[in-house]
Amino acid sequence: MTDGTERAAMGYEHTLMFGQYREDLGEYARLEATRLKSLEKHRKKEEKRRQKELKPYKNAIHRKLVGLWQNTFARLGKTGFSLLF
Repeated sequence: MTDGTERAAMGYEHTLMFGQYREDLGEYARLEATRLKSLEKHRKKEEKRRQKELKPYKNAIHRKLVGLWQNTFARLGKTGFSLLF
């Protein structure tokens, strides 16, 4: 009978230990998710800042040529290609 109660007590301790492990694991997962979100937010902010720094290097001539290409020659290529087939 003593052996049976020891096993039952051991099972109870095991259950308590597993429950504590689950709580610790859940807390760790929440903290890690928060940390990863903040890192991602920081990375996006840095990427935006870098992109903003690069914008001035696209001078007016470059922007005008790109606009000309997109609004004329690129469209001609699309419509001309579809007319052939």
